[in-house]
Amino acid sequence: QLKESRMLANLPTDGKVEYLIKQLQEGDVDILRQNLENDIHKISMVPNMSDENFVGNSSGVAIRYKLLAFEQNIKNKERYIKTVKLFALSATCFLALGTIVFHLQTDALVNIFNASEQLLTVARVAFRIISLSFVLAGFTIVMTSVFQSLGSSVTSMFISILRQIGFLIPLAIILGKLWGLNALWFAYPCAEGLVVIIFLPIALRKIKKAFN
Repeated sequence: QLKESRMLANLPTDGKVEYLIKQLQEGDVDILRQNLENDIHKISMVPNMSDENFVGNSSGVAIRYKLLAFEQNIKNKERYIKTVKLFALSATCFLALGTIVFHLQTDALVNIFNASEQLLTVARVAFRIISLSFVLAGFTIVMTSVFQSLGSSVTSMFISILRQIGFLIPLAIILGKLWGLNALWFAYPCAEGLVVIIFLPIALRKIKKAFN
């Protein structure tokens, strides 16, 4: 190709130009592989258990210090998962309490606004149905926080937009037209349920991937 492009002039027929291209020998390839392997372990902060120099004549204390970064990574994962579980439990309990209050104290809540009897009749149904979405909304709040903490703020924003524009509004229109005003309120728990079904597995995979 060099000859055809006239980059090399007066080249004999049997001339060779291999010296222009570095030929990797088997030893060079092996060194490159070892360097890549070492770099991977350095970047990931995970010790190479198969390295002969890892153990050697080191004492147990020395080996423990070598495994410190690996142990810290495991503790970070456990601490993160524990925090997420505590957050989910707290949100679920708090919003479940809100559901109970909305079911048992509907009249008291509506009368804060000096509601008429007609508004009170509508609110009794609306509050009790909408409150069914509170617990599911707790999971949605936890998921958005998880995505934000793991650097996926776009996904978190997408959940909020999809819940309101993609699910809630279309469901409210469809249910309202098909079964009337009382059915319209079911759009809230349905929208929250769809968000949980779609994004909960994604959030769990995101956590697993972040700490592997």
